[in-house]
Amino acid sequence: MANTSNKTWLWVLVLVGVAGYLGWRTYSTLASESVSENDADEPLVASAAVEDSRAQPEPVPDYWDTPEETPLWTGRPDAIVNQVHAALKSWPLDKPLPREVWPLTTTAAQLRQGPVEAYPLEAAMLATAAIRRGGTRANIAEVWEYPTEGSPADPLGRIGYYAVAVFDSDDLEAARLLDPWGGRADAAGASYRVLTDDAVNAAAMGLSVYQASEDPVAEQPATTDLKPALAADPESPVLAAQHAALLLAEREIDAAIAAMDEAYALRADPARRLLLANADLLRALKERVRNRETGAEEAEALFDRALSTASSVTQSHPRYWRAYEVLANIHMTGLELDEAEAALARADEVAGDAAGTASTWTSLYLRRREPQRAVERFLRAVEERPDDWRLRIELAGLLQRAGQPSDPAWLEAIARAPADKKEGVRELATNALGREPRQP
Repeated sequence: MANTSNKTWLWVLVLVGVAGYLGWRTYSTLASESVSENDADEPLVASAAVEDSRAQPEPVPDYWDTPEETPLWTGRPDAIVNQVHAALKSWPLDKPLPREVWPLTTTAAQLRQGPVEAYPLEAAMLATAAIRRGGTRANIAEVWEYPTEGSPADPLGRIGYYAVAVFDSDDLEAARLLDPWGGRADAAGASYRVLTDDAVNAAAMGLSVYQASEDPVAEQPATTDLKPALAADPESPVLAAQHAALLLAEREIDAAIAAMDEAYALRADPARRLLLANADLLRALKERVRNRETGAEEAEALFDRALSTASSVTQSHPRYWRAYEVLANIHMTGLELDEAEAALARADEVAGDAAGTASTWTSLYLRRREPQRAVERFLRAVEERPDDWRLRIELAGLLQRAGQPSDPAWLEAIARAPADKKEGVRELATNALGREPRQP
């Protein structure tokens, strides 16, 4: 452990530490701002505007609204779930899809056209509606763990993983769990909670807000946008985690820490334990900044507790790549860069993918003042996911920071962005370059 006197307990460094929890858009916004120790007190307290915004929420949209004539799959519940699964294209659940959450009618139409990427929630809603139409009772279940897999079903803890609880009798304790998104045949021992339809609507609304917060060309949502969903399902750890991310984006750090603690209190699963580790990092920052003379020892203890919490998750869930990434971020916060590199290497080994940890590797190499290695590592992620226009936006920003030409990356991002996003990406490029991107 590095001595506290050698640590740089400033905002940007700690935000590197919580980058495993923040989305890249939020992190890039906060990390680009210069915050000194002299003005660090201001964002640590929730503003009156945030407190005043907690008024009576608007109604949650009805994502279930489906006309009777909407074609749905038919057959026994297992057959319906298998048909829904066959119409899906898998994706790694390491960041939200670059679109709004579909209502049920849109999901039905899209999946009829061929394999598409859909959220677990969308797949579960479609399968549940079809099973119900066939006369069998079914509800959506939020699943957080399949016990034999060594990793939670939802690695981020903010997308949510959902299956279908089928009740073949009136015994509400005798549900069969069917998995339309992942196609798991055996759900024995899975950890889940059955949701009401109103709670499902809240989950869909929360996911929509979270998706917008991670869309580089969408307007950043406010915490007030999530209030109706939080009111509709106050027991949801996923919504609490989304709430914390939005509060961090608004630099309402005290409120964000409270939301992280609330999420952990609702459910101490692996994703929420990582959330608790991030909350302790922020608590360490507060202690160090507010009590410069006496806070070092308490800050050190909080840092060590965050490190211990993240380490315990890697031990209890050895296939959970996200836990190793968060552990690496904590090591980086303490300037333990060799330990951070080892944790990141393990995250890549577990994930079998270079894209999920690309931003964290970038942070590590930039801290080591090795911008070329950061670029090379990020190019691996782009090679693995060539059609991900959001990765190319990140690459363009990294190239600019490394003093390398970024126009080609910007042009590729524009070319690969959906039609309704192209102009927004072009505007990002123009703002970053001070001119239109051009061919070299």
